[in-house]
Amino acid sequence: MPLRRILALLAFTALPLAATAATFVVDPQRGSMSGSGTADAPWSTLEAVLAAKKDWQPGDIILLRSGDHGRPLVRGEIAGGDVTIRADAGNAPRVASLAFKTAAHWIVAGLVVSPEVSPPPKRKATGRVSIAADWQDLTM
Repeated sequence: MPLRRILALLAFTALPLAATAATFVVDPQRGSMSGSGTADAPWSTLEAVLAAKKDWQPGDIILLRSGDHGRPLVRGEIAGGDVTIRADAGNAPRVASLAFKTAAHWIVAGLVVSPEVSPPPKRKATGRVSIAADWQDLTM
């Protein structure tokens, strides 16, 4: 086998496989964290999904269906693109609060933030969006 062909084959096989962006569905009314995050087997709440520390890829979309999504904490710096969290078409997802810590390249749209959404935690909560000083590239 000519040297050129061997080098070309080695270069091709040494390339890392690019991760592909995916769309995930979160439904507090009929979802489960044991599901796959698809429309037929959605995850439970945004709070639970983010607490599970999933491995997000640039371009991923997290679609939220109607219901109480708790008090999610968004963490993670997405290199090479954004991850979008948004309401699924025709749905009105709600959170009691939304916090960002060490977060970069996240887009959030279509959420209602209100303390009346969830039962109060042990400390008094307010419906708010909290953004730590170490965030960057956040779109709401």
